[in-house]
Amino acid sequence: QPRSRGLGDVYKRQILISSEDAFRTCWQSDVKWSENFVLGDDITLAYSLAPNDVIPTSLSTGTFSGRFSGNGHTVTLTDDSTCGLFGTNKGTIINLAVKGNIDSSAGSSMSNYSGGICAVNDGTIYGCSFDGKINGGANNTGAVCGRNNGTISNCFALANVEAMNGNVGGIAALGKEGSELKSCYFVGTALSLSLIHI
Repeated sequence: QPRSRGLGDVYKRQILISSEDAFRTCWQSDVKWSENFVLGDDITLAYSLAPNDVIPTSLSTGTFSGRFSGNGHTVTLTDDSTCGLFGTNKGTIINLAVKGNIDSSAGSSMSNYSGGICAVNDGTIYGCSFDGKINGGANNTGAVCGRNNGTISNCFALANVEAMNGNVGGIAALGKEGSELKSCYFVGTALSLSLIHI
């Protein structure tokens, strides 16, 4: 007989991340992109320490299919990162704030799309925010994600978003037919030589 799942099952096997070292360790030697994670504190990731093999680069080039709860905490990307925190999201990202300056024109690992939370959203992003600046270069650039194929709801961005040649959006630059963007707001500037979207 199949057992019904309660709320306890959702939170039962979450990996707690409460430091920069713990955050990096999760993706350096034992990649667990389908696991469930929860932040236990605000975290600052110094991108310049080793940008070729640690967060945010390694996580940002992969596909995340688990559940990531920011638990109301903030991940701050120091220096100028070349990409947001996640590459492609096929899971659920909730209650996460990301701050930082992202310069994808310097060589993003995710071609065509740039975003503060993720480059491409194929899953669900709920209750998240981005605060900072994104230069998408030639990419389609949004403060939350570059392309939304899933659902983004109850999110906001306080950001300056720009691209030299690509669509720009305050939340998402592009949205697939059938995707959802609900109860979100953007405060800042969006500048592109191409098109500007919500």
